[in-house]
Amino acid sequence: MNSILIVEDDDSINRGITFVLEKDGCQVYSCKSVAQARTMFHQQEIQLIICDITLPDGSGLEFVNAD
Repeated sequence: MNSILIVEDDDSINRGITFVLEKDGCQVYSCKSVAQARTMFHQQEIQLIICDITLPDGSGLEFVNAD
């Protein structure tokens, strides 16, 4: 099963992406901040990250490049 980390602070976008991916059989971990995403990334075996660039506590680009 594909495990995907969604990092998106907009509720409707987050829910929409999560819904479509779960419907397709993916395991989706949903976060709304860089801090939450870092924790989830280190707790789960993530295969793909879909990340917003502008998040309330930092840059999604910096998160993806750092971890």
